[in-house]
Amino acid sequence: MMNVPVFTTRESIAPEHFGAQLAGWPEERGAVHRDLVLQVLASLALVLDRQEASYPYIDTKFHLVTGENFTDRLRGRETVFCWIQGRGLEALAGHAEWLSWEPLVGDPLRAELLDKINAILPRVVEAMEKVRSKRGNRLPFMMTPDGQPLAVNEAGEWVATETSEAATTLSDLFYAKGLMAAGSWLEDGHLMAEAERLFAEVHADVIGGRFVMGQVAFDPKNPVQNVPGRFSHAGRMIGLGAAALFYRHTKKPLYRQIGLEYIDHVLWYHTDCPGDFWEYLGVGRGPWFSPRGELWSDPGHATEFVGLALALLRETGETDPDLLARLLRVLKTNFENGFTGKGIVKAYDLKERKPINTDMPWWNLPETMRAAALGAVLMPQEEAAMAGIFGACWKAFCDGYIRRDRGLMAVQCLDEHGNVANVVPATPDADPGYHTGLSLIGALEWFRA
Repeated sequence: MMNVPVFTTRESIAPEHFGAQLAGWPEERGAVHRDLVLQVLASLALVLDRQEASYPYIDTKFHLVTGENFTDRLRGRETVFCWIQGRGLEALAGHAEWLSWEPLVGDPLRAELLDKINAILPRVVEAMEKVRSKRGNRLPFMMTPDGQPLAVNEAGEWVATETSEAATTLSDLFYAKGLMAAGSWLEDGHLMAEAERLFAEVHADVIGGRFVMGQVAFDPKNPVQNVPGRFSHAGRMIGLGAAALFYRHTKKPLYRQIGLEYIDHVLWYHTDCPGDFWEYLGVGRGPWFSPRGELWSDPGHATEFVGLALALLRETGETDPDLLARLLRVLKTNFENGFTGKGIVKAYDLKERKPINTDMPWWNLPETMRAAALGAVLMPQEEAAMAGIFGACWKAFCDGYIRRDRGLMAVQCLDEHGNVANVVPATPDADPGYHTGLSLIGALEWFRA
């Protein structure tokens, strides 16, 4: 591996220093290693620079193409997306943990970034805990800054609403993860205990069949709203990430066992032997087919699941070769199903073997890169195949998504032609480092080997 220089100052993480050796993969592993660290650092610095003490929430409310701040009701500061706050807490705490030991980051830059993270985390946690205490310990998908849940009526208007939802949702699950990560980094045992209590409630709902997505769909091509008789893997998949995180910070065997049970359930009910992965189950726990007869698959969710599963196995020291082989088969199959050369399609029909939604969100590329890198670490005999997947995703990510004029952050979505798509995959807020930064940090172990 080539000698990789240390990033010491803000000037050293300038976007013009990015990407010179991309075409040399995999021979130029050292250069790609450097670019991975640079991308994470530059994006983190941009996110941190945006935060203001007068606004208690993580603010990534800006247009990734124009750079303009969003000011309208949907995208501006009047609407807080709880997914982003939970993901952002986990991301910032995870970046802080990484900064504390990353050898390619010099002390002056490390201290500057950590000081900013340490100022932001308590502020966001305090605001979110106030909201949660007022809302019966439940968080809506979106809300006003003072915690009033928001919804969209049939006319497309934003309206305040009251939610009587007793079950936990993805908002609660993302926040439980963020609260644990933040509490651990801040060395606050009370916050960690609160996170454990919340995740226990989520887990009970997941295994009891009560857990719901709670998401508002902004893209007609991405129908994520609850459908009677249709059951997603999402609670267990995101819960798998929680299990690994909670195990890392508490070392309690309970979380290892929960994670292994989630992996077993998803593999048993959502995949087949060739490695296809369907998004939903029907009432009888068989695959759910859409009214048009489509067997709906999200290839990126499949590869994300593999990455989270491998992270749990790595964290807990599990080395079952049959399980690893099964997971890598799912990774390979779904990469082949979804990757176009420009990105990974949002939805794919496993029955007709063709895309349903040809839009290509950004997040599935770094998630797939993490899965491939961990696959190479855990099964060295598969390294060549994993390197092929990683390299293809990295090239597509750099060629089509990365914005050099936006701190090397990635646009949210491309269309089938590789042009920026004017759609909202989940929330209009830009990624605070959850899908991108944490995924790439998770891939770095392979480069250090």
